[in-house]
Amino acid sequence: MSFPSLPFSHLYHLGTLYKISDTKNAEVRLRWYQLALAEPASEAATHFAPEGANWIVGKQTGVIVGRMKFCRDVFRAVFKVDKLLAQTKFEAAKNSFHPIARKLIEKASRIVAPS
Repeated sequence: MSFPSLPFSHLYHLGTLYKISDTKNAEVRLRWYQLALAEPASEAATHFAPEGANWIVGKQTGVIVGRMKFCRDVFRAVFKVDKLLAQTKFEAAKNSFHPIARKLIEKASRIVAPS
């Protein structure tokens, strides 16, 4: 069963109300970005994609989110919303990822052209 995406106003309100951008709970943030980035062409996805990319590369915390279930899924979603943003963020931080994570992110998102 599939449901339509929530409107941007609702997502923005929920994110602000529950301070999801500040939570240290990676499970909550993963689910949040899956919800916010579900519809790549939406206003919500455009708004939250940079935040999701920054979270994965550790811009806010200084720590790369290296667990595959978090980094690959969020990068894949960001890539669908804004390919250039995903490429830029990944290229800047790719050497900080574990080699296996780096390879799978590249493959999953096709962020780097095959050599």
